[in-house]
Amino acid sequence: MGGLNGSTNNRISTLNFRLFPYGYEVITSLGGQPLASGHAILNCSVPLFASSILSYFSNDEDTRPTVEASMPSSQDASAIEYVFDSHDGNRLAVAIANPFPTPASFRLTVVGAVNATVFVSTAAGTVTTFFLDQLVRLPGNATGKMYIDDPYNGRAIYSIGFKYFGTTFSSVVPNALR
Repeated sequence: MGGLNGSTNNRISTLNFRLFPYGYEVITSLGGQPLASGHAILNCSVPLFASSILSYFSNDEDTRPTVEASMPSSQDASAIEYVFDSHDGNRLAVAIANPFPTPASFRLTVVGAVNATVFVSTAAGTVTTFFLDQLVRLPGNATGKMYIDDPYNGRAIYSIGFKYFGTTFSSVVPNALR
């Protein structure tokens, strides 16, 4: 892993850096290490806009990504919704972070072409990732909405999504409901 301020060769749990007004930080990964999941918490003394750009390269020699998507940071909300459309093999991928010190059980309510409710357990300080069609059997070309909340503890939901279609992907920002 490396950034504008130098290389970081080890797994890190805390990365500190200062941004000047209108500044930015680029943090990169060579991608040679095993795929992992995680989340980051950004503590700031002033408001800012944070985003990530995720790039996929077909091979190690490519200097331009095959596909790229920009993802804003997730905003907390007590309930969120995603709109999904599985026409032509499209798939909705979702990540839910639990930055809290205790485990969480998030409720996913799917309405539309199919109606279902499932619960996703997420350990303290971790991220759970899934494709919607892995949790709920969707008929071909299904459309609808998926709502996410924490009915037991009323915790804030931190989530981002991706829409996969063919060999490419795009970011999906959930709608905050409350």
